[in-house]
Amino acid sequence: MRLALDSAALPPGEREVLETLIARARIFELPARRAGAHPDAFQYDLAIEQEGRRHVICLGDRDAPAELKPLLERLTEMARSGRGAG
Repeated sequence: MRLALDSAALPPGEREVLETLIARARIFELPARRAGAHPDAFQYDLAIEQEGRRHVICLGDRDAPAELKPLLERLTEMARSGRGAG
């Protein structure tokens, strides 16, 4: 599953939700790579660009910190519903 979003193209309410989830997850404080892969687990490759900064994270769903899970769930929901491009 793949999802590419430009938050500027989202409705204001959806953009605000994503920006809040990104802030709560403290994306830019997370290491680029987390613990190793687990069989039969989802792997997330997440790239966030915000205010001239870019951060890429690669992690399995079992390795995701609690603060990041709501963002991953929201992005997965958006990908499954066909919102965004990619």
